[in-house]
Order: sequence, then C-alpha cells, then structure tokens
Amino acid sequence: MSLANFLQKHLLQLQSPAKDEIEKLFQIVDRDLKDVKTVRLSSDRTFAIAYNAALILTMIVLRAKGYRTNPSMGGHHAVCIKSLPFLMGNEWKSFARYLDACRGKRHVCEYISVDEVEAEDAETLAKEAEKFRIEVLKWLKTHHPDLVPD
Repeated sequence: MSLANFLQKHLLQLQSPAKDEIEKLFQIVDRDLKDVKTVRLSSDRTFAIAYNAALILTMIVLRAKGYRTNPSMGGHHAVCIKSLPFLMGNEWKSFARYLDACRGKRHVCEYISVDEVEAEDAETLAKEAEKFRIEVLKWLKTHHPDLVPD
C-alpha cells in the first residue's frame, strides 16, 4: 500500500504539521524511554512502553510530512508503521517490518495473554526505540528544521 492508497481509503488525512505538536510527541517518547530504564516492570509492560515510544516516533514523521491518521478509522498503528518507508525512504522497510512484528506481539501482551515477551525482546525494542529517536531527530533536522523541538 502507498500513501496515496492510505489517503484514498481515508486511513490518512492531510494536515499541516505544527512544531508544538511535534514537541509534545517528543515529550511522550522521552517519558516512555525514561520509564523503560528506571521502572522495574514485567517484560510485557516494558515491551509495550518501548513499542509506544517507537510508534510515537513514526507519528512524528507522519505529522512532519503533513499527514495524520484518521481518528474515525481503525488500524492507526499499522498505518503509521507501514507509512515509514514512504516517508523516510526505502532503507526503513526492514525497521518497519520489525515494528509491525512488535505491533502484533504488543497486541497479544496487552489484550490476550501475560508473560508473552522475553526480557531480551523488551530490551532490544527499548534499544531500537532509542536509536530510532536519534534517527528521527536527525531526519527532522535535515528535512524539516522548522519542526525540531527547542
């Protein structure tokens, strides 16, 4: 699926980005990345928090490019993740696939069962989310410097 398909199916909407929104989203990311380090939680919860940080980073990219998910349609996690290679480049396909797999695992540990996530998987996702934050900030500075948080 492409961005045009997402727009055609009303999964995405056009909306001008705003620096204050980007700043608030980065605050959520930073809170989540801090929480996965400082709070002793189950692997399931750590994974879910790290996933949320990575998801919000995909939202930042989406918003910076002038898109937002349609709140009246479902599947916004998948849309954000699957949009990533179209927004940041094809080199992000592999990471988007990884995040999509994490999306499925997070769904299980949030809504279906407990103790589904190994500690190593939670730690890996937390590290990947931290690296992704650095890359998103670098991308933002290059492509949308007016939206970089102060």
